[in-house]
Amino acid sequence: MQNRYPAPRDTYTQLPRLSTVEILEEATFLLDRRAVPFVYVRVMSVPEGVSAGLAVGESGWISGQEKYLKRRGGAGALPRWMKAARQKGVFNEVVALAGDNVLPVSAGEIIGHLGYLESPHSAPHHFCHLEVFSQDSRLPDFVANRAGVTAGEPFIHSPRGKPRYFHRERDNTFEALAIGDDPVLTGEERFTPRSKTRWQKSGDNAWYEIPAERSWLAESDVTVVNQFDLAKRGFILLEQDEPPLTVRQTLREGWLRQGFQRLAALAQQNTRDMYSLTYIEGYQRLLKEMEFESDGEKFSKRLWQFLHNRQSHILKQVQRLIVKHHSEWLHDGMSALWRAALDEQGKHQPALALYNRQFIDALVWMKDVPEIRSSEALWHLHPVTFLEAISKGDANTCACNRDITLEELCAMAPNIKVTLLEINLQAFNEAFSLFGINTCIGKTHLLAQIFHESGGLIYTKEIAGESASYSPWYGRGLIQITLETNYKAYAKYINEDVFSTSTNRDKLMSLPHSVTSAAWFSKIHTKAAVFADLDDFNKITLTVNGGFNGYNDRLSFFKKGLESLKASHLIKLYKNEHYTFEESDIYNGKLGSLAWGIWHDPQSRRIGTSKNNNEALKGYLRAKYLIETNPLTQKEKERKWYGIIGENLSSFLDEKINKLNEVN
Repeated sequence: MQNRYPAPRDTYTQLPRLSTVEILEEATFLLDRRAVPFVYVRVMSVPEGVSAGLAVGESGWISGQEKYLKRRGGAGALPRWMKAARQKGVFNEVVALAGDNVLPVSAGEIIGHLGYLESPHSAPHHFCHLEVFSQDSRLPDFVANRAGVTAGEPFIHSPRGKPRYFHRERDNTFEALAIGDDPVLTGEERFTPRSKTRWQKSGDNAWYEIPAERSWLAESDVTVVNQFDLAKRGFILLEQDEPPLTVRQTLREGWLRQGFQRLAALAQQNTRDMYSLTYIEGYQRLLKEMEFESDGEKFSKRLWQFLHNRQSHILKQVQRLIVKHHSEWLHDGMSALWRAALDEQGKHQPALALYNRQFIDALVWMKDVPEIRSSEALWHLHPVTFLEAISKGDANTCACNRDITLEELCAMAPNIKVTLLEINLQAFNEAFSLFGINTCIGKTHLLAQIFHESGGLIYTKEIAGESASYSPWYGRGLIQITLETNYKAYAKYINEDVFSTSTNRDKLMSLPHSVTSAAWFSKIHTKAAVFADLDDFNKITLTVNGGFNGYNDRLSFFKKGLESLKASHLIKLYKNEHYTFEESDIYNGKLGSLAWGIWHDPQSRRIGTSKNNNEALKGYLRAKYLIETNPLTQKEKERKWYGIIGENLSSFLDEKINKLNEVN
């Protein structure tokens, strides 16, 4: 089922027949109480001599119904392999392909689609369920690298608790970092590609520079690990000796306890804050409960919670667990594996038990795959982490469709404390995934805005917000959500109360909401993320800030992000290290044009941009033209435009244009 929202207000417009548009986003809205498809488009062309509600270059929502919209190529929009699969496939049946019938998938092609998960216990979200598994008996030997493969990228293994050093380049000496009499030590275990480190010899000793530590480590404190020594790189094999008799038995299986013992040990290595201490207690409590007959829904939820710990050192280990277990996709709802649990549920919730049984039956498909030996368990591997670990490194790999790393964040924001970047890293990646911000250029644009708006991840609350006229709905979060309507809109989207009390509103000041609200603001509330993929920095800044405060600082973060996330290949409007007024969507709007003039006007007190007479004149002239060709409505005349009453805008622009012409 897809979420449905009322159609956006005041968006009625028309495009003439034979107009061409670029589809930026698709959604379902309620129109006259009916669910109707809509598309958010950027107009590419309209027939000459015909009036249009949107000019070329402008964007807006239009109907997505097939009778109004003809998609170029129709089904041709599907990847080639998917079109071939439609021809060879049989609905609701497993079709095994071999030999010449195997479908090649090119690098970069879509391999699936985002499913939509709705749950009464959490906010609805899109996700892609992708599994990689194996029944190859040689997998343990491969992980241990028993063949002794030495090819591939070497990694520098730096343990936790080792002294960090500062390098004095002037005399090539190294000094241990300290706070008072206490040495500064490494906070967690890391595996850094050797190509991303520097090696320096001084006297009889040598050091490696570890970018994520922003310091040097003694060569004697680190080890070099080969790329294919996966066991040494933290990959752990967990295997259940006997197949489970029922799904309830899973909570007491040895492999599960072994895995959580490892996570509990890792949690104890990090005690920097109350968040970490809480998790240590949680892991210890879970291990004790595993000794008893603990099962049921509540215990399962706690297992899930502590398995999905956002701390980076825990997350990295979870992604490196390789579990051999019998799959439930091989057993229908009447099998011994499921029967006891479903029969027990049926005593109290018969309708739900029937639904679950039918749901399980619909998912039993793997037994029809000839290559799968249904009597044996499957090795389950993290589909991205494992393949990345064994793939050939590429220095030009961008941040599209993958998590960003701490090293990349450090390079993008070298003046922000590494601890703040580390604390927010997982939340950033989760938010990118949740809101479908998948491109490297999209991530670069959003992070640049967040870094500036939050003062370098320091502020999650509007300064002196309590005294604001709109208190208690003052700005909270990394991109500060303000006003009651916006708090409630965010609450509705995430299906959580973040508005009814001061405590609930303050949720936006802490993880994960401090980051999630920023991504929601960009992707859902303002559609700024659409302009991120279009590389329209000017439009994004105007949308986020309402003007161009901090423009140069945002652009500085963006420039570093282009290099760090390797996003330069997706640049569209960034030329000669700046963005032009004329190529931005702001050129088509009165507010954006006026703002461009004001912020560049040398006589204006607005700060954040470089002052420039010519740029100011461009903005003022364009704003005057737009007002003359599309006069202000009564409502626009009554409102303030950066402190200027709308009905006074024309005289203000005339005065500014005359002064700038005199200067020029």
